Amino acid sequence: MVSQCLQKLRTRSANYIDLAPNGFNVYTSENNGVTYLEDDLADSTYFRGIIELSNKIEQINAVGGLQSELQNELQS
Repeated sequence: MVSQCLQKLRTRSANYIDLAPNGFNVYTSENNGVTYLEDDLADSTYFRGIIELSNKIEQINAVGGLQSELQNELQS
């Protein structure tokens, strides 16, 4: 399941998380590791995978959304 999540979150060269509406472009996404935990409780056993993901971003001109509205307000 962790592998499927990572495929949705990042690829090697493209299709990163779209932050353009917020005024940012993701140009690098790096998997910094996965921690697996097992919680054995009285009623059930829970398995968790915690993904640590690092994204490098750059600010761009916003294409709508709150960031664009704020930029327009500051310019006027």
